[in-house]
Amino acid sequence: MKKKYTIWKTNIKITNTFLILYLIMLVLIIGINISIAGIGLISFQHASNFNPEKFTRNFEKHIILNNNTLAVTNEGKTLLKKSDAWLQILDENLNEKYSIYKPSNIPSNYTMFELLHNHKYDVNKNTIFIYNVKNQNEEKMYLIGFPLEKAAKHTLIVNPSEYYKLKNNLIIIFIIDVLIIVLLAYIVLARKFAAPINNIINAVDALAHGNYSKKYGETGIFKHVFFNLNSLGSVLNNSLEKRKEVEKIRNEWISSISHDLKTPLSSIKGFAEIMKNNDYNFTKKEIINYSNIIYSKSMYIQTLIDDLNLTNKLENKLIPLKLTKVDLNNFLVEIVIEILNNPNYSKYDISFIKYDADVLLDIDQDLMKRAIVNLIVNALKHNDNTVKVKISLTKTTCFNISIKDNGKGINKEDLTHIFNKYYRGTNTSSSIEGSGLGMAIAKDIIQSHNGDILVNSTKNEGTEVVIKLY
Repeated sequence: MKKKYTIWKTNIKITNTFLILYLIMLVLIIGINISIAGIGLISFQHASNFNPEKFTRNFEKHIILNNNTLAVTNEGKTLLKKSDAWLQILDENLNEKYSIYKPSNIPSNYTMFELLHNHKYDVNKNTIFIYNVKNQNEEKMYLIGFPLEKAAKHTLIVNPSEYYKLKNNLIIIFIIDVLIIVLLAYIVLARKFAAPINNIINAVDALAHGNYSKKYGETGIFKHVFFNLNSLGSVLNNSLEKRKEVEKIRNEWISSISHDLKTPLSSIKGFAEIMKNNDYNFTKKEIINYSNIIYSKSMYIQTLIDDLNLTNKLENKLIPLKLTKVDLNNFLVEIVIEILNNPNYSKYDISFIKYDADVLLDIDQDLMKRAIVNLIVNALKHNDNTVKVKISLTKTTCFNISIKDNGKGINKEDLTHIFNKYYRGTNTSSSIEGSGLGMAIAKDIIQSHNGDILVNSTKNEGTEVVIKLY
């Protein structure tokens, strides 16, 4: 219930936000249109530069009135011609006293009613404007007429009560329009935005509850969001599968280590019980033999514990590197000699190809030796005693230490896990003791030196491990 309320509340917030933006945009558009219309009207008025009523008033200065002499200046005649206008001067009885450019269908005398009618409307397709001219002694009325295409008058008769009705109706129509816009905004925005966002909320909620397998259609304006949600789901799902796999490997490793610890402990316990038996007198040779077995098994347990401790410290970067400058050629030669001097590996075929120049690098000798010995011994222990191991040092963009054998090779399914902690490959014989941490320790050591380690293997052809040091 709480989830549905949250989604509903989110939908309302989103829709309201977009609605407000929609109304603001509507107001802005109306305002811009009104502004454009006003600017257009002003521009029209300025562009025409002709006002017939003003023209009529100002024409007074071009009329010559002197002792009943009527005339028009040359400039006035030019203005009339240019404006397609005509002039008629009337006396006090509304009879024509003077005219120029007057059309033939314009009367020469008027009644007061005719004059008022013609001034309000038009006369024979001409629009007239009336003004007066005077001097100290006399005053005359003059008419200036324009063809309808040049100037026209339109009379608007308004009933105030009807005007207010119209005004009220317009307000009602505007309110109805706003309500329609609001309704449409809710419908359109809810479909366009609220529904996809509701799906996004559901997707995030599903991810939060561990449902990583559900996929969403990557369409609409939020298609990139759904693409990222699907990608995140895939990543989290892969991560979950890997965690399950690591957990499975860890459990198998614990079972294996428990067995590896139980076996030497059983030997130690068995021989200790025999040796504490007072009813039996042991010879010196038997005591020495039993003591060696107990010591050997104890050392094996110690090795397992040391490996666990070392991998934990390497993983948490708790071991500071004791860097010294070392010649890698001599360093690798000493490691090969030490392994061959071990009775367990003295009969193996191990060779080393030196780099043709001194290679001086800063390394932690003890840790790096541990890593390289682990890798070489792995190549020996997991193959037949006829295996040949070739170690070489080369230089490309970095120094490469290659450990290559012609042994059994590694299965593809094992190759992807070979550096995983606790992993023991399917090729590993149950008779081979080990913690399953050797390869992981080697990788951690090399990476702590800012290096890298790669493995290539082909079944029944052999394996090559390459250490890259920069």
